Amino acid sequence: MRLYLYRQDIQDLNQVSEKEALNIMRDIREEYKLAKKRYVSVYAYCKFFMVTREEVYDALQLKKTG
Repeated sequence: MRLYLYRQDIQDLNQVSEKEALNIMRDIREEYKLAKKRYVSVYAYCKFFMVTREEVYDALQLKKTG
């Protein structure tokens, strides 16, 4: 079980470009006053988009398996 999402994960989850994924990550960091890093937590992502961890993990697993 992953604790963090990277840019590529955000791109896959939201089906957006690299630039838009980085903007989403910036927005999440600003919303929750997080340090600027290469990733955001799954918790922050779920809270921001009002989705469950299971939905995130399922979507990432689906993407991984093709």
